[in-house]
Amino acid sequence: MVCEPNPASTEGAETETEAAASAEQGEQGEQGRAGKESGEQRGEEEGKHVPLTADEICERPKTWCDYAGATNEPRECDNIPGHFCRDIYGKSGFWPCDEKVSPGSG
Repeated sequence: MVCEPNPASTEGAETETEAAASAEQGEQGEQGRAGKESGEQRGEEEGKHVPLTADEICERPKTWCDYAGATNEPRECDNIPGHFCRDIYGKSGFWPCDEKVSPGSG
């Protein structure tokens, strides 16, 4: 399973990569709204995977990523929804929503 942490931003400053990604997401969102208005589902036209939003991912297990210095990110890794955790000590791991998929750490 491949799941890398999102690049950390510095003091709220947006990097060029983040700015480009935000602009691209805005364009995709506009295209998605236009597609929905014409009866198409976003992403179906190109056959691409549409990532889930944080609200669509399962609830974080109570003890997962629950310690000082740890940050939990609800996200998908290899198109598997779950929770990515990283900490200030350089450790990271992924807890999938599907209990049949084993958690990974690194």
